Amino acid sequence: MDDGFTSGRFRFRVEWSDWESDKARGFHEELEDDAFDLRLARTGKIPDLGGAPIASWLLARFARLTDDGLGLAGVEHNDGGGYVIEFVVYRIYSEWEDPQATFVQPLLFDVAELGVDVEPEKPVASFQFQATMEGAVVLGQRAHDCPAEEVLEALAAALLAAPTELLRRQLAVKDPEWKCDPEMYCPRPVKGSRNWYGWDGSEFLGKFNIRER
Repeated sequence: MDDGFTSGRFRFRVEWSDWESDKARGFHEELEDDAFDLRLARTGKIPDLGGAPIASWLLARFARLTDDGLGLAGVEHNDGGGYVIEFVVYRIYSEWEDPQATFVQPLLFDVAELGVDVEPEKPVASFQFQATMEGAVVLGQRAHDCPAEEVLEALAAALLAAPTELLRRQLAVKDPEWKCDPEMYCPRPVKGSRNWYGWDGSEFLGKFNIRER
């Protein structure tokens, strides 16, 4: 099982990180895009979602890229009614970089076995990928010598390289805030309500999910 993918100069690995570990790694600059879904949508490459949220396509696409190594359970409990995937970004071996490449498949061999000396991958950023009924955002930190836009474009390139190559994945999400004021949401949440994201092999899920009015 893999839990990451390579794009451009970077490897995106599903890996938990916190403020202390980010600080120790020298991640002091912001890495943010509060409209990452629009970055993807304006390319015109997103498949027809049939009214489902883009979060469902993203889940199925990330599942494909990581062989479902997303670190998500079958049911999540999150404020906002969406899901969160944690990533750490590594700068890959410079010897194997192709400046013209936008998406690079993971190496299928062990460079150590070839007797080639390469520098180890260097962590340069970490972020949360947050997807809800409203869209998707990237929220994290990076090293000062790690260009934020290059990371964001590399992430987008990996997702858009083969937008119809998906993995069947279904995720249920319960929002603890629904019970506080159910009238704020549509449809009105009741006991046992949950939002569904993903792809069942024929259609994307979540067309009738709960969202804020």
